[in-house]
Amino acid sequence: MIGVGKTTLAKAIYYHKAAVEHFPIRVWVTVTEGAAYKAQVLLMKKDGTKDQTLYVTQVRDHLKEKLCLVVLDNVSNTKDFDKLYEILSGSGMINGSRIVLTTRFKNVALHADTSNTPHQIRLLTKEESWELFKKVTGTEKTKLESKVEKLARNVVGRCGGLPLAISSIGCVLQAKGMSQENLLWVLERINHGNYKAQWLQAWKKNKQELSETMSNCLYYFILFPIDFEIPARRLVNLWVAEGLVKQNNQKTAEDIAEKCLEDLRDCNMIQVVALKSNAKIKTCHLPSMLREIILQDSNRTRHHQYSGIPLSVFFFDKREGSKPGEHVEKILSKGIASEQFRDIRVLDLERIFRPQLPRTLCKLIHITYLSLRWTYLEEFPPFIGKLLNLETLDLKHTCIRVLPSSIWKLKKLRNLYLNQKYRSRLEGKLRGNYQENLQTLWGVFMYGDCPLLQDLHKLKNLKNLKLAFQLTETEKETLAKKIAQLNQLHSLRLRSVNEIGSPKKLILYDMSKLENLSSLQLFGKLKDKLHLNSFPKNLTDLTLSESKLSDDPMPKLQSLFKLKSLCFYADSYKGRSMVCITDSFPQLQVLRFWNLRELQEWDVKEGAMPSLVEFEARSCRNLEFPTGLKHLKTLCLIKLYKMSEQFMNILNHKKTLSDDVEIHC
Repeated sequence: MIGVGKTTLAKAIYYHKAAVEHFPIRVWVTVTEGAAYKAQVLLMKKDGTKDQTLYVTQVRDHLKEKLCLVVLDNVSNTKDFDKLYEILSGSGMINGSRIVLTTRFKNVALHADTSNTPHQIRLLTKEESWELFKKVTGTEKTKLESKVEKLARNVVGRCGGLPLAISSIGCVLQAKGMSQENLLWVLERINHGNYKAQWLQAWKKNKQELSETMSNCLYYFILFPIDFEIPARRLVNLWVAEGLVKQNNQKTAEDIAEKCLEDLRDCNMIQVVALKSNAKIKTCHLPSMLREIILQDSNRTRHHQYSGIPLSVFFFDKREGSKPGEHVEKILSKGIASEQFRDIRVLDLERIFRPQLPRTLCKLIHITYLSLRWTYLEEFPPFIGKLLNLETLDLKHTCIRVLPSSIWKLKKLRNLYLNQKYRSRLEGKLRGNYQENLQTLWGVFMYGDCPLLQDLHKLKNLKNLKLAFQLTETEKETLAKKIAQLNQLHSLRLRSVNEIGSPKKLILYDMSKLENLSSLQLFGKLKDKLHLNSFPKNLTDLTLSESKLSDDPMPKLQSLFKLKSLCFYADSYKGRSMVCITDSFPQLQVLRFWNLRELQEWDVKEGAMPSLVEFEARSCRNLEFPTGLKHLKTLCLIKLYKMSEQFMNILNHKKTLSDDVEIHC
């Protein structure tokens, strides 16, 4: 997509200090379609001699002499790439030279290098867009008036995460001044100018390449209000419930839906609003300009033409008080009585304050998705067992404490979300193999008398499990053994507490056979010797809280070679020192220390954590500044909160860090 930042990223690599020092010869080729032989290039020499403008065919002799970095910018077809590559490779480039290719066409990138996955540049997130805007306008350290900031964020939002649009608008405002008048002037030109042209061009290109599944999922965004931030979890479950994605022999419907969402991001059809710590999509939306284009196209092509019988019902009423809940009851009662809602598959009441559910809701026998998240509903009607086609039931952020035993009648249930803070309990025992489809069980609270304690291992297809519990030692051992039998688990969160929610001892059983488990969060005291053998080798995300470990955990955790995110929260470690040795944590990208009050020394050896991108430290007041940070060549971001004065003077040490490191205090 034009303006997403391909050339900017290539220039950042081209002019980077490390690239200048490593490659004595650097060549930049801007390719005009169909003119590969005539493309002019800029030859940069390290020795300071005057830059020369040469033709591609004249560069070949230079490429035989020394290490060379060649950038082929804006290659639009495979034919041009083949011509250029023939010239470059025919020159006999010495081993170690590199070619960087930028293109708007994925087939060109795949053709150029069949052995690696192309790096696809996504649209900026909401916060990344705002940071870029402030940087371009020179207002990074300026506190804007509330009205001006609100209007400025609206302007940035209309750019849809496109860096080029944000930068060009920012430059205009930097020159004219950041005032309401100027912002309104810019907003008017965005809405009626040629900014929509690049979105229209992107839509025309991608529309032809989108699969039918991706196209249907993209059109689904239109059902949500403009600029509405949609959780990825919500979209995935809705797409499955609507039948937009189907499972196959290799993957579940949820896996396919998640991949579809990622593909839409990669082709810049959606904007990520926020990311999870593991870099997966947390929330997203459809850029407003693209939404307008797709909506017009939908109306013209009659895509998703309304038949008069709704299959999905959404409510987006943000009013406070009882009015929204009463309004919901009237609409549902009327729709059910008239049989207009007889075929409903989706009923989404997320964020409607305490909706009143009519008794006749049990007549919606085709419903597959029911969301009451953030409704603060206090009771759930007992007729839940009559909704036999229900696949997703979302009760997170409600005040429901007990779910009736009739829940176990739902053979097709795939996802069940409860509110752990309200100690939501499940009544009754599992019924035979009824729950063989259950994949997500999130937010359940377990006491010793909970029947699920003895039956948990029967949920053999469970992928995501979040449990909090108040149990005896013997009951904890039983639970640990049951969990160790859930071979399909991908994500596991365990929280051991007492009657007031304070951390208690957490017992782990051997989980080394849980080969699919990639994300693990533990809250509670672990044995003094961390039993690493109980951790599966495929973990990519590990979070420890209140673990009270006294021995340095790093020597044992470093054998988890696939770790990408490692977080130590709230007294997870009580020792005074940590050591990260050479070659440890080869894939680790994010490391966080929060509230480690006794930690004083963190020794980072040269060659440790070679992929670390972000380090964050909060309330570690005794931690001294680790000089070993200078060894972390990939480190881009350091976040510091409530640290010691010595550590907060990190700016004095910045000369020992890479110039690329950003520091947020």
